[in-house]
Amino acid sequence: QAFTDITGLMKLFGERDNVSFMKVGRVAMSMGKTFGKAAISDPWVRMVIKAFRRVSGVFILDYGECLESTKELIEDEIGKHLSPNNLVYSNKDGQDVIDDVFGTTSPDGETVSDLVIILHGQSVICIRGSLAATDVPRTVNRLKRQL
Repeated sequence: QAFTDITGLMKLFGERDNVSFMKVGRVAMSMGKTFGKAAISDPWVRMVIKAFRRVSGVFILDYGECLESTKELIEDEIGKHLSPNNLVYSNKDGQDVIDDVFGTTSPDGETVSDLVIILHGQSVICIRGSLAATDVPRTVNRLKRQL
């Protein structure tokens, strides 16, 4: 439920000045898996398709150019739907571009699904899909190289 709530908020915030929302759905994901780089030019989306076993959607909210008050509102509202229990990666030294990654871990701890990636003051990326829990650090590092 939290993932759906967050993507809904992202869509609403995407209507504000200097904030943009992008959704890459199931059809585009299938094209990316079938045709690779020729079908999808966005490096984020290509990386996600490669990293995740099953991806049915990527949602990106870019708010780096909006007013500080809007940034605070976005982060406060999205933060209300994130549980510290679902934190799967955190930037402890403050040097990383990626601050926090939240997800739902399977009962056996083998997989993580529905990731919410926070780049404070810049963007929120939600990935509907799953990957091996051991792949989270590697995926975060790939994302950091794309930034």
